[in-house]
Amino acid sequence: MPNLQITALILWLVPWVGIMTAYFLSAQAGEIPSCFPHLDGCTSISSVGRHPPGFFIFKATMLPVAAFTMIYWKLCYDWLAAMGDTARWQNSAMLWLGLLSSLALIPYIVFLGSEGDVYRLLRHYGTTFYFGFMYLAQALLASRISALAPQGTLAVSITRLKVAMCVVILIGGLIMAATDKVIEDDKEIENISEWLVASMMTFYPFLTWLLWRDSGFETGFTVRNG
Repeated sequence: MPNLQITALILWLVPWVGIMTAYFLSAQAGEIPSCFPHLDGCTSISSVGRHPPGFFIFKATMLPVAAFTMIYWKLCYDWLAAMGDTARWQNSAMLWLGLLSSLALIPYIVFLGSEGDVYRLLRHYGTTFYFGFMYLAQALLASRISALAPQGTLAVSITRLKVAMCVVILIGGLIMAATDKVIEDDKEIENISEWLVASMMTFYPFLTWLLWRDSGFETGFTVRNG
């Protein structure tokens, strides 16, 4: 297994290094507006990876992230088992939701920038299942950590932050859904919500790594002869 800290840092930093690099390249090329998208909502995350040269950076960084996300959820499952968690069906549901969210991200990345109704449909369902399954997996993980964290420890504070982030992410998702139905010209609000929700979702694994470190969780390979 990769180093725990490296896995967490990859899932936190690499997406944003890749996305923001792709954004600046696409903005410099005149393919998208130039602004601070987290606050101005002038463009969506998908737009930064639709056209060269940002297209290449976006795909080159996000595909490995999808693979490392699968590793992350397996580590979460192993960590809960090592902590003595007995809620196996919840942990299994968390693991499979996390793995399915990672798989859903792949067609979105691969077909981003492709023209046609089929590709558009694949991208739409890819992002829908990615965000939906990822949120449910994160909520289940937060629930199990809340049940296991000893009172008065660093883990409690981190867990509360995780729960608060799940609430904010849910609100952001509801805003995106509501503005699409209620407000005609809602792209700026939808884009801002998308950037902020994605930022929190990528920060989530780093908080998990802090819990791994606090609990002394380690992982690695073993070889058994004969």
